[in-house]
Amino acid sequence: MQGNSRFILAFAGAVLLSACGGSGSETQVARERATPVNAPVSEVAEGRVAEILDVTGTVQSVSVTTLGSKAMGHVRAIHADAGDSVRKGQVLVEIDDRDIRAQVTQAEAGLAEARAAHEEVTRAIRAGESGLTAARANQALAESTFQRFEQLLERRSVSQQEFDEVKARQEGAQAEVLRAEAMLSSTEARKSQVEAKIAQAEAQIESSRIYLGYTRIEAPFAGVVTRKMVEVGQLAAPGVPLLTIENSRKYRLEADLDESLTGWVFSGQKVPVSIDALGTEVEGTVVEVLPTADPVSRKFTVRINLPEEQGIRTGMFGRARLSGPERSCVTIPESSIFSRGQLLGVFVLDSENIAQFRLVKTGREQDVQVEILSGVQVGDLIVLDPSGVRDGVPVNRTAQVQS
Repeated sequence: MQGNSRFILAFAGAVLLSACGGSGSETQVARERATPVNAPVSEVAEGRVAEILDVTGTVQSVSVTTLGSKAMGHVRAIHADAGDSVRKGQVLVEIDDRDIRAQVTQAEAGLAEARAAHEEVTRAIRAGESGLTAARANQALAESTFQRFEQLLERRSVSQQEFDEVKARQEGAQAEVLRAEAMLSSTEARKSQVEAKIAQAEAQIESSRIYLGYTRIEAPFAGVVTRKMVEVGQLAAPGVPLLTIENSRKYRLEADLDESLTGWVFSGQKVPVSIDALGTEVEGTVVEVLPTADPVSRKFTVRINLPEEQGIRTGMFGRARLSGPERSCVTIPESSIFSRGQLLGVFVLDSENIAQFRLVKTGREQDVQVEILSGVQVGDLIVLDPSGVRDGVPVNRTAQVQS
C-alpha cells in the first residue's frame, strides 16, 4: 500500500510539472503570435484635486409671512385657498366692518357739527370786531368832549352838572370798549375750542378709516398661499393667524455646516445645488454666512440663493456641493479607463510593453482627470486609448506624455 501511494504521488507531481511547463510555453507562444497594436501611452504622475463636500439643507422661501387682522370681527369672505397664487395687493380675507363704518359715520357727523360751529363763531368774531371798532370810536369822541368840557369848567363856562354828564359819557364809552374787548376775546377762545374739536373729529375719522382698512387683508407681495387657518364665520382678532403666504419666485437653501468648514464658504460664492425631488441641479449663490455657530451642535448656518426654477417649494431637500482646499493624489486621464461590465480598469504596460488589464478604484473627477484610489501608482505606464487594446497584447508606443 505504501509503495502504491508513493507511485501515485510521483505520477501526480509529474503531471503537474508537465502542465505548468505547458501553460508557460503556450502563454509565451501566444504573446509571440499576438499582433502588436499602436496606442498612445502616459506615465502616471502625482496630481491634485480639490476636496469636495456635499452638505444637505432645506429649501426656504426668501419671503414668508403670516397674515393676521388688527381688527376684531367675524370673517365675511375668503378669496384664496392653500396653493393659490396671488398678486401683490389682492384682497384675500374680508372681515365684517359694520361697526367700524358706524364709527366712521359718527366721526363724520361730529366733524360736520364742529365745522358748522366754526362758521358761527367766525361770524360772531367779525360782529365783535365791528362792535369793538364802534366802541373805540365812541370812546374817542367821549374822550375829546370830556377834555373840552374840562377846559370850559376851569373857565366857568359850563356848569358842574354839564361837566358831570360829559364825564359819565366818557366813562361809559371806556366801559363799552372793555366789554367789547372781553366779548371778542371770549369768542376767539371759543373759536380755538371749535378748531380743536374739528382737528379731533378729523383725527377720529382718519383713525376709523385706517381701522376700516384692517378689515380687508391684502397680499403684501406676489406669491402663493401655503396655509389657510380660518374659515368664513370664525372670529378674527389681533394676534390670530389667518393665512401664510410665501414668495414663489425667490427661494434659498439653508444648510448647517460644521464649524471646521468656515473657510470653505464666503459671500458671493457660486455653489452647485441639486434638488433631489426635481432631479435638477442649479447654480446657487452664497448670500449669508451667519457669524455665530449653534452652541449645542457647533454648526453655523449658510444661506444660498437659488435661481428661479419651476417646481421649487419650501421644505424640499437639497444638496450643496462645496469645494475645499486641494490635496495630492494619483490622477489619470478619463479616456484611459476601460469598463468591463461594472468593473473599471486600465491597461498597464509591463517591462516588455505587454498590456495587462488592471482593476482600479476611482475617486473624484476634475475636468478630464480622474482620481485613482487603488490599482495604479506613480510611474506606471498606462494606455491612453484602450479601445483597440486587449489583455496580453504587445503595444507599440505612438506617443508618450506625462499625465
